[in-house]
Amino acid sequence: MQNLQQDGQDVRQDLTADELVLKGATETSEGLFEVDTMSLKNAVMSVTTPEVETLKIAMPVMQAKGAFIHAPNTLKTGLDRMFAQSMLARSYSIPLMTVTVDAFSLDLHDVKYTWDGDPKTFMGESIYSIGSIELPASTLDNLGMQPSLKELGYDKLVFAVTGRANMQMPAANIEIDGDSSFLARDMGAISSSGAVGGIPPALFEAAQAVQEAPNSIDMNAMMAMLQSITIGHIKLRYDDVSLAERLLKYYEKLQKKSREEIIADIVAVSDIGMVALNSPDLTAQAKAALQTFLTRPGWIEIEMRPDAPVAVSKIMPLVGTPAEIVKLLKVNISAGAAK
Repeated sequence: MQNLQQDGQDVRQDLTADELVLKGATETSEGLFEVDTMSLKNAVMSVTTPEVETLKIAMPVMQAKGAFIHAPNTLKTGLDRMFAQSMLARSYSIPLMTVTVDAFSLDLHDVKYTWDGDPKTFMGESIYSIGSIELPASTLDNLGMQPSLKELGYDKLVFAVTGRANMQMPAANIEIDGDSSFLARDMGAISSSGAVGGIPPALFEAAQAVQEAPNSIDMNAMMAMLQSITIGHIKLRYDDVSLAERLLKYYEKLQKKSREEIIADIVAVSDIGMVALNSPDLTAQAKAALQTFLTRPGWIEIEMRPDAPVAVSKIMPLVGTPAEIVKLLKVNISAGAAK
């Protein structure tokens, strides 16, 4: 059990389990132990905050290899505590995890995680996946979604998640690159990838300090640390399976318009939205991409890939001239039609 403070109010964390088995513990450095194997049975983690009465995470079974145990006196800095909380083991698998918030419950199946890093520096690559998460259409429809999943012809939402993140510190600052994918079965997939660098370790320290004491934030110091961060590349992509097509058909029927008219309306709205960027080239790209994607939905993506990593300090002076930012970051919008 652990009691924390959030804005002066109690935050309670509890972890219970019917069985905890540790085998083969080795002290790899002072105050840091690595356990060959760890298993939990019927574990329940509960978190009670001022905003949420109780969040519960239940795991009938959890298996881990290379689990890390830190002596409390070794976690002297906020950075130490942040990474110790996130790097639990070299690998773990959870066949079923149930997350409950008040009356809402969600089952996550086949949760897996691996990490090849150094627990003394916390640098390394992590790979994670969730085999499936299933939500009945009624659960989302009760939230007031329009159109509802039922109206679009779906009886449930089943999705899977995969991702990778690689954190390294070749010099004084940290570099991170990674990718992730959110696949909604029979609907489509959203994927992203990116690389950023120049992240001062002090920024992680400040972020942890804010988590532990929200009123301690120093915005001037945070903004100064953000200036050195560099953007290598960022990409966001959507691949359609059926969702875009069904949405188009839904609005054709609702608005009593043809497909061509619906597409023309969407493209016109996008033109208006792009005006603020004052970038005719990007506006033309967006118009062509939407026309291609909506005519026969396949994929659509937006990417920033500058010739060399660009620091935030180079972007900030251009905030009043977004077209220059578009050029600097080499922003590109493209699409492809279904085959």
